[in-house]
Amino acid sequence: MPDPLPSLRERKKAATKERIYFEALGLFRRRGFSKTTIEDIAEAAGVSKGTFFNYFPTKEALLQHLSERQAQATAAQLQIVLLQPESTTRQRLERLLLALTATVEADRELTRVAVFEFLKAPAALAANPYRNLFRQAVGALLAEGQRRGEVAHDLDRDLLSSAVTGVYFQQIFEWCAAPAPYSLSARLGQLLDILWRGVER
Repeated sequence: MPDPLPSLRERKKAATKERIYFEALGLFRRRGFSKTTIEDIAEAAGVSKGTFFNYFPTKEALLQHLSERQAQATAAQLQIVLLQPESTTRQRLERLLLALTATVEADRELTRVAVFEFLKAPAALAANPYRNLFRQAVGALLAEGQRRGEVAHDLDRDLLSSAVTGVYFQQIFEWCAAPAPYSLSARLGQLLDILWRGVER
């Protein structure tokens, strides 16, 4: 049987959480993370400070929520990419990178906030669901490439997926730290060309 529709109370709670989340992101973009207080967020969202804590235990939890949403988007993009059997593994990996990079480039200020804050907490960075799911996605594509004979069978795909993940997030950091924006997708495309020379069978 299909899941029952959420009650009015549940819908109101979900709407309140979304309002707090989106108002917080707007403040982070305009003021920066450190200069935005929980009181600022609550006021912008039209809720009390106590209500804020009902949904997010800390200000940092908002960035964790952002990472979880990015992980969901990654999972959705992976499903789209995997359902393209006519494309090569190289093409599918590139499409995954371009799709995710487009989201990053679309909101540079917010990406900068999230990246610089996560760098202050290495443990949180290591546990980042977006990062972990991205690595799993690359590993799944490489495994499929090995089954199709497009990727060398003796290649350690766990090691390579870790390397691709490292390159991806390191390039995002450099793009965030640059004084002026440039095409992150073009840079990643060039790096993928270099990496792929040691991957193809």
